Amino acid sequence: MLFASLPLTAIAGLLPPVMGSLAGLEMVSFPGWLAWIPYSLPILLAGILYGKQRLLLEDRPGAFCSPNRCEAWLEAAGAIAWVASPTGEMLQEQPQWSAFTGQPYEALKGWGWLNAIHPDDRDRTLEQWQTAVLQRTPFEFERRVRQANGEYCLMRSSARPILEADGKLREWVGVELNLGSVGLEETDLRASQLTLLQTIIAQAPIAIALLDEQKRYIAHSQKWLSESGIQRASVIGLRIDEIRPELQTKWQPLYQRALQGESLQSLEDRWHNPDGTIAYWKWAIQPWYTSEDTIGGAIVVKERIDEFVRAKEEALETARIKSQFLANMSHEIRTPMNGVLGMAGLLLHTPLMPKQQDYVKTLYTSTRHLLAIINDILDVSKLEAGEMQLEVLDFDLNTCIDEVVDLLVPQAETKGLELLTLVFCTVPRKLRGDVVRLRQILINLLSNALKFTEVGEVTIQVSQVDEIGDRVKLRFCVTDTGIGIPSEIQTRLFQAFSQADASTTRRFGGTGLGLSICQQLVELMKGEIGVESIPGQGSTFWFTVTLEKQPETPVSEVTVALAGKHLLVIEPHPMTRQIIQYLAFSWGMRADTVADRASAWNALQKRAEAGTPYDLAILSLVSDELNTDVLLIERARNHPVLAQVKWLVLTTVGQRDRADWLKERLSISAAASVRSHLLKPIRESRLQQSLEQALLTPEAENISRLNPNGDLSDAASNNPSLKILIAEDNSINQKVILHQLQLLGHEAECVENGQQVLAKLEKQQYDIVFMDCQMPVLDGYATTQELRRREANHHHTLVIALTAHAMPADAEKCFAAGMDDYVSKPVDFQQLKNLLRRWIESNSDAAQEPPHPKPSTAGSESSPIDWERLEQLSRGNQTFIYRLLISFIEAAQTDLLILSEAVSRNNYAEVVQVAHRLRGSSANVGIYGMPQQAAQLEKMGRDRNLETASILLDTLSNQLLQAEVEIKARAKCDIT
Repeated sequence: MLFASLPLTAIAGLLPPVMGSLAGLEMVSFPGWLAWIPYSLPILLAGILYGKQRLLLEDRPGAFCSPNRCEAWLEAAGAIAWVASPTGEMLQEQPQWSAFTGQPYEALKGWGWLNAIHPDDRDRTLEQWQTAVLQRTPFEFERRVRQANGEYCLMRSSARPILEADGKLREWVGVELNLGSVGLEETDLRASQLTLLQTIIAQAPIAIALLDEQKRYIAHSQKWLSESGIQRASVIGLRIDEIRPELQTKWQPLYQRALQGESLQSLEDRWHNPDGTIAYWKWAIQPWYTSEDTIGGAIVVKERIDEFVRAKEEALETARIKSQFLANMSHEIRTPMNGVLGMAGLLLHTPLMPKQQDYVKTLYTSTRHLLAIINDILDVSKLEAGEMQLEVLDFDLNTCIDEVVDLLVPQAETKGLELLTLVFCTVPRKLRGDVVRLRQILINLLSNALKFTEVGEVTIQVSQVDEIGDRVKLRFCVTDTGIGIPSEIQTRLFQAFSQADASTTRRFGGTGLGLSICQQLVELMKGEIGVESIPGQGSTFWFTVTLEKQPETPVSEVTVALAGKHLLVIEPHPMTRQIIQYLAFSWGMRADTVADRASAWNALQKRAEAGTPYDLAILSLVSDELNTDVLLIERARNHPVLAQVKWLVLTTVGQRDRADWLKERLSISAAASVRSHLLKPIRESRLQQSLEQALLTPEAENISRLNPNGDLSDAASNNPSLKILIAEDNSINQKVILHQLQLLGHEAECVENGQQVLAKLEKQQYDIVFMDCQMPVLDGYATTQELRRREANHHHTLVIALTAHAMPADAEKCFAAGMDDYVSKPVDFQQLKNLLRRWIESNSDAAQEPPHPKPSTAGSESSPIDWERLEQLSRGNQTFIYRLLISFIEAAQTDLLILSEAVSRNNYAEVVQVAHRLRGSSANVGIYGMPQQAAQLEKMGRDRNLETASILLDTLSNQLLQAEVEIKARAKCDIT
C-alpha cells in the first residue's frame, strides 16, 4: 500500500459535492459536522474519489470548502489520505503516515507498513485488504495502529479503486481516520474478551470449538485438537474443512441447519477416518448469537465414545449369552421336572390308599410350587434383559378380575376370609392391553394379601384416575386386614429377593421375587406401584396402568331392566353389603342393606305398609340361621304384598349345599320365589345376570329355581381317538405323555429324533405330531421345515411344539419353523386335554370336521335338543340337565350379542374366538344345528369375510330361541 499526502487543494475541492448531497447537513455547525466525520468515513472517502475524478483542483477563494478549510478539517479529524498501487503495495513515500507512526519510508515500503499494525490485528488486516484488492471491492476495516510514541490507537481505514477511462485499475485511494481512545477501549475490551474466551475454551476438559459463519475457528479446546487428530498448536482463523476436507460432505448440511437456528445432536455417530479406522462420537451443535441477536456462528461439542460403544456391544452380547443360558437352563430343569410332575399327575389317577394319595398330592403340589419359583426367576431375568414384550389385545376387565378371583377363592375359603371385588362404575370394562401381565400382577398381589391375612377380608378395587382420548389410566388397589408392614421394611419391598421377614424363623415362604416382578411389569406398562400399611391393621398395595379403550359399546339391556327396581340386601359382612349396594345404585336400582334377619323382616314389612314392596332380595346364608331363613322366605311368600318378592341366595363355594338344604325345606310356592343361587365372591356380571333373570315372567320361574349357577360337571368328551406321533428323546418324558394320551383315549407312539419322524410320516399319516424342539440327529425346527417342504400344498400335518424352553422368542421360532401350536413342559394333564380338544374342534377345514353329537333317532325331527345324549351324560340327573341347559342358554345369548357387535366392527379375531366357543358349548349340550352354523361363522372369521355373517347370526338366534322354548316347556311339564 502506498500512503501519500494528497494536495489539500484537491481534498478541498472534493468535499462540497458530497456534503451537498447529504440532506440537512448544509446548515450543520462545524463542531457537529466534525463529530460526525469519524463515523462517516465511507461518505468522506466517496467525496474524495468523486472530487478527484472530476479534477476539481482549483482554489476558489471564499468557497465554503476552500483548501485551507479542508486541511483544517482533516487535521481536526485526525485523517490521513493515502494512495496505493493497483497491487496494494506502497510504492512511494508517505510523510503523513511516517510522521504518525514513526516509520520511515524504508520501513513501510512494500508491505512493511503492516509492522505498524497491532500483532493481533495484522493477519486479519492483510487478509481483508488482499481480498478487496483481488476483487476490486471497497475496503472498510478497523484495526489498531502503533503511533510514533509507541501507543496504539484505533484507526478506521476506507479505500476505493480508481479506474482509467478504459476500465483499467490505476490506483487505490483511501483515508485513515483516528477513532481515538474510546474506540480503542471498545476494541481492547472486545479483544480482551475474545482472548479470555479463547483461554477458557482452550483449557476446557471437553472437545469444544467456536466457529464463525464461514466455519472459521474462533476458539477451540486443546482436547478438540487431540481427539480430532490435528497436529497443530492452534487452528484459529482456519476453516474446519481446510483441516479435515473429508468432513465437508457430512458437516456442511449440519452446519447450515445450525446457522438457520436449529440445535442438533447425535448420541452415537459413526465416522470413517482417513486412515480407514472407524471412530464413534457423541456430538451436539447449536448456534451462538451476537449482541445484536443475530447468529454469529455455531458451537460444536463432541466426545469420543469408542469405549462406550464397545462396552454396549459387549453388554448386548452378554445379554444374548445370558438369554441363551436361561433358555438352556430352562430346558435342563424342566426336563426332569416334567417326569416328576407328569408321573405324579398320572399316579393321582390310579387307585391309592389314603396315605399314598396324601403323599402323591404333596409331591404334586411341591413340584408345581418349584415350577412357579423357576418361572419367577425366568421372568426376572427376561425383565432385566429387556426381553419382556407386552401384547396389546382386547379384553374385558370384569372377566380378567373374575379369573384372578376364581383362581384364589379356594385359598380364601380355606382361611375363612371374605374375598371382595369392586370395579367403580366410571371404569370402562372393554379395554386393550396385555391382560396376561395384568392378571399376573393381580394374582401376585392378591396371593400375598391372602398369605399374610388370618382374619377379615381382602378387597380388590379398580378406579379411574385419568382419561385422555382413547386411553384411560386405572388405579388397582389390593387391601387386606392382615399383619401389616413396618415402615422401615416398606422401602425395600420391591427389591428382587427381598422379603419383609428374612429370618430363619419366618412363618411365610416365598422367593421375594414377586413384588420385584410386579414393579417392573407396572413400569413396563407406563405405571407406578406402591404400598400403604399400618402394622397390625393391614396393607394396601396399589398400582396404576394406562390402557386403551375399545370402541364404545351400547348400554346393556340388563341395566335398563334393573333401573328403578327395589332391592334388599341381607348380608352380615359390611363390606359385601356396601359393594352390592354400590353396584345396584350404579345400575339405577334403589337398594337397602341390613345385617340380620330381624332387621330384614322389619324392612320388608315397612316397604309393604308403604305400598312399595321390594322387587328383589339377596339373602346371604349362614349356618346357624338356616331355619330362620326358611321361616323368613315362607313368611314373605304367604304375605299378600311380599309374595311378589324374588329371592336370590348367596353362599360360598364350599358351602353351596346350604342352598340345596334351604330349597328342600321350602314349600313349592316359596321355593319358586328363590330365583337364583349366587356364589361368593360377588362377580359384577353374574350379579347383573342373576338379578335380571329373577325378574323373568312367571312361565320362566320354574326353570330359574333349579339353581343354574351351581357347578357343572365336565361333560364327557365325544372326541374320536386320534393317531398321534411323539418325537421326544427323553425316555421319562415319553412315558409321561404316552400315559396321558392313553388316559384321554388316544393312540400314540414315540420316536427319538427328527429323522425317525420323517421316516414314519413317509409310511403313514398321523393326526398330530408332538415335536420336541431339542433332539439329537435332527432337531424339531429342522424336522418341521423339511416336513413342510415335502408336504407343499398337498397335505398339512398338525405339528405341536413340545419343549422345555420358556422364553417368548421360542414360540416365535416354533411358528417360524412351520409348527402349528406351542406347549411348554411340564405338560399338565388338563392343559393337554384342552389343547387336543381345541384342535379337534377347529380342524374342520384343514383335515376333517370334528364329530358332533349324533342326533338320536327318537325325537330328533321334532326337538332341537338331543335329550337322549343329555340323559346319558347326566346319568338321569334331571336337575343337572336343566342347570346345564340354563347355563348354556345364558352363555349363548351373551355370545350372540358379542358376535353381533364383533361382526358390525369387522373384528375377525373376536368372531373366531366367540364362534369357536359357541360351537364347542352347543355341541357339548346337544343343540342340533348350532355347532355347524357356529363352525361356518368361525371359518368366515378366519377367512376375514363376514359378508353373510348376519344371516348365520339370525339362524343361530332362531335355533337358540327354539331350544329355550323347548327347555321351558319341558321344565314346566316335569314340575307339574
